[in-house]
Amino acid sequence: MNKDTLRQIPHLVKELFSGMSDDYLADVLRPWDCYSQQWADDHMHLFRFESDDMLIWLSDGVLQAERGAVDTSVFEPTNRIATKKDPAEDMCLCWVKDGSFKGIIGTRPMLDDLIAGLV
Repeated sequence: MNKDTLRQIPHLVKELFSGMSDDYLADVLRPWDCYSQQWADDHMHLFRFESDDMLIWLSDGVLQAERGAVDTSVFEPTNRIATKKDPAEDMCLCWVKDGSFKGIIGTRPMLDDLIAGLV
């Protein structure tokens, strides 16, 4: 994600993040491809706050977001994966912690803190 993309963050996404501003960030997860041993998507992140989850992904060059609990024991949002290849039924995907956000885990992060980790 480059700075041009960041400038085009839709108002709805900013609103959803702002709605979480009084909540503590518990964890950040990303889809992991078990076979290739790398991130399955460059843009999808699951921000896990104390009271709710926020899933973000890139669709047609536009950042999207959805608020609500995500069951991390299964991997269902494969239709939102923006990888160069289409997700196949035989892909081995799981949620893995993204260590690049470790400095803000346990805090009430500002929108800029969350977005900065996506660059």
